[in-house]
Amino acid sequence: MALSLSRLAYADCYDIMDRALDDAQGVRVQFPTYEEAMYWRLRMHQARKLDRILNKEIRGKDDPMWGLSIYDTLIASVPKGQVWVYINNLKIEPRRVESLSALESQQALPAPEEQKALPPPGWRR
Repeated sequence: MALSLSRLAYADCYDIMDRALDDAQGVRVQFPTYEEAMYWRLRMHQARKLDRILNKEIRGKDDPMWGLSIYDTLIASVPKGQVWVYINNLKIEPRRVESLSALESQQALPAPEEQKALPPPGWRR
């Protein structure tokens, strides 16, 4: 079954995604079957895609939201065999940001011979 290209067909998706954006962690939505949960997740991705297309049409190329969606920070998942769609909000506020070049000048790095030699990937000791 083809998905609709009309944003109006996804009012339920936008409503739930808005609720997920308003919550610090996100929301979950229950469906009668696993298949229906997977289909709704597919519809949610289509709704987000249509929002990106709309933003590309109505915004200028110099606008930071050109071709993007406010829903891009959301991740939708359906645990195997479950009837819940989890929509997690990935807006993570950094606690502390430091410049690596400033950090390097503050701390002397150990000489290469002082660094512990690591075995090649996949080797066991």
